[in-house]
Amino acid sequence: MVIPAAVDVANKAVAADTAGKFREAIPLYRKAADIIDGSNPTSEDRKVAENYRKRAGVLEQKAQMKEMESGVKLAQDGAKVANQANEAVSTAGGMHNMAGGGGGGGI
Repeated sequence: MVIPAAVDVANKAVAADTAGKFREAIPLYRKAADIIDGSNPTSEDRKVAENYRKRAGVLEQKAQMKEMESGVKLAQDGAKVANQANEAVSTAGGMHNMAGGGGGGGI
């Protein structure tokens, strides 16, 4: 049985999924499954709803991986900037030549 409201939400989920917008697609897949489950589903409809829930679970894992990779990239970029700053300080003659660097000159 075709459930127009579920089809509409599922189409939005697929569009978001295809665009790589996993966090947007996840609740849409779940909502489509809930709509199906709440409308006296046939056994085939229940299979479709279960597939939507499975896809939401897969996307949840993909989204977490994507977010972890993003965090790793930020950490790597931060380490690179810190290394560049250290190299610049070394090139300038070290911390003792910098203002406030404790050159020991005293007043």
